[in-house]
Parts: sequence; structure tokens; C-alpha cells
Amino acid sequence: YKDDGKSGAPDTQTAGIAFKVTIESCDEKWNRSTSGQQVKVSADSVDQPYAPTYNPANGIANLSGGVVTVDIILKKATKTTFYAEDNDATAPTYSSQTVRNVNVVPNPDPPQLKLQLLVPVETADPGSPTGKKNTPADRIAGESFTVTANLVDANWNFYNEGGLAVGTTVEITTDDPYDVHPASAALSNGTKQFSVKLIRAATSKITADDVDGKGEYHEKDTSPEIKTVPNNPTKLQIVCPGETAVQGKGKDGVPDNQTAGLNFLTTVRGCDDYWNLVKSTEPPGVKVRSDSDPFVVV
Repeated sequence: YKDDGKSGAPDTQTAGIAFKVTIESCDEKWNRSTSGQQVKVSADSVDQPYAPTYNPANGIANLSGGVVTVDIILKKATKTTFYAEDNDATAPTYSSQTVRNVNVVPNPDPPQLKLQLLVPVETADPGSPTGKKNTPADRIAGESFTVTANLVDANWNFYNEGGLAVGTTVEITTDDPYDVHPASAALSNGTKQFSVKLIRAATSKITADDVDGKGEYHEKDTSPEIKTVPNNPTKLQIVCPGETAVQGKGKDGVPDNQTAGLNFLTTVRGCDDYWNLVKSTEPPGVKVRSDSDPFVVV
């Protein structure tokens, strides 16, 4: 007999694909017994923080003739420890066994691959339902920031695209109509950083999409809403009847005709360089005048 009753080493497993684990009841010399004990097999919760799928449920099964198999599907690609334990109070009590450092890799099957977009301050969270954690930080209008596009499997495990230096071509877009977004570019070893500049003070989303049109299409990923706040105040804007202030652009419309001698209202706004309204706690004094009417009453 051997120290652990086995020969060989555990095979590498693939995240998202079922594999079988066999549990046997043995004597002290690792000879199989014919026990009918209830046993439980489980993956270490630190290695696999997002619950694996077990069949039978929860990895609990009854031995039959001293043996049983349990199907397991893991979500996170990482080295994983497994435990086999006696799960009932019936004598005799069997000692547990631990198998460490089973290698779990991303699923490289092209239909399983998709894009992941990370914006500041998001971080990747492989194996989780969303693939990321943390809430995006607010951005300042007109200031550049970096987003990261990754290729991942169905469970958000990073995949290096087989080590391709020039891989899937990715396009970054936003729903800010006045943004400055980058040219499309290819992933390198499964990842690429892009510089983005949002202009409109509002909430916006950013999307990474596969646009190379070659091979399998990789599903796009869209960020949560990102709040863009105005930059520093730099100028005044006057909005006349018939005009509408537009964040990030300036104004739409043309001034209405007015009648001599009749009052009309104008609005003066303090803005940043991108015509976003800046709500200052110390607004400047403002004077409104007309260059063409020396007799205007303000």
C-alpha cells in the first residue's frame, strides 16, 4: 500500500465543465471495504468562493459497496483543495482525506468566451455571477481615464487567447454623445487598456465589443452607470428664450424674436470648459448687457 493509497496525480480540470470524483471507504492499508456510510466531498471555500455545483446535491452521497462518484462543476480557475469526509454519525467513523492543488483552468472553447470591461475602480472577480466587484468611481468631465478589456470564459475567468500577441479586435464606445473614445485595437494575450474621456456631466455607460468579424463572436460587456461630474468653472453661458442649455455641448435652438419694450427672461449659467453647469457655493457677480441696444434695461 502507499501512504495515501493512490498513484498518479490529479488531472487538470476546466472551469464550468463537470468532472467525477470517486470516494471509497478503505481500511488502514487502503483496501476497499464494503461500507454504506454517507460521505461528503467538497471544494475548499477559500479556493472556490462561489458555490460549485454538485451531483448529488451538496456533494453528499451514500457509499454502495464502499464506493460512490460525485459530479462537480467548479466556477473559478485556480488551484483547488478537495475534502472527502464521513458525513453521518454511524459507526465506524472514517478519517477524512484531503487532495490539494488540483489545477483548474479557464474554458478555452470559443463559444464560451466573451469580453469583460473593467472601469476604475472595478476589479476582476473570476467565478462570480458578475465577474467583477466594486462600484465605478465618479469621473471628471474632460479628464482621461483608463479602462481594461479582457477575454474571459463563461464564468469570468481570464483567458489569454492562447498567447496571441494580436488577438480579438475590440471597440470601446460610450453613450455620451460628446465623448472622446479610442480607436479600435486588438487584445494582446487576452487583454488591452484603452483611454476614454467623458465630456457630458451625467451618468454614462461604456461598452467593449468584438468588431473584428473573424471566428467566433465574443459577447460584448457594458459597464454599470458611471457618474461624470463637472470640471472646474471657467466661463459663463447666457441662454435666451428659444435656446436650451445642453450639458457637454453648449446650446440647442436659436433665440426667439423679442418685442421692444416687453420684458423677457434670460438665464446665466456658470460652466466648465465643456458647458456643464457648475453649482458653485460662491457664485460670481454677473452683469448682463447688450452691445447692440444702448438703451436696454436689465
